[in-house]
Amino acid sequence: MEIVTVGEIVRRYPDEWVLVEITRDHKDYRRVKGRVLAHSRDRDALIQPHHRFRTEHPDGRVFQFYAGPIVADEDVSIVLHAAG
Repeated sequence: MEIVTVGEIVRRYPDEWVLVEITRDHKDYRRVKGRVLAHSRDRDALIQPHHRFRTEHPDGRVFQFYAGPIVADEDVSIVLHAAG
């Protein structure tokens, strides 16, 4: 499997959930490198690949993330409550 940066993974799998085996850390998460273990628009599709990887590599490090915006800007609202 190809080792790529998280930044490259985001470009390859926009708006998908991604499970990555971390092969190299970096203080800038976009520069973390790893192997893509699974990707899908459905987060639940990563459950089995995650369990399988943990069983086969108990000391391995994984990173699961969504490669897109969590919510659209127009879907965000803020409610302020006054104390007292």
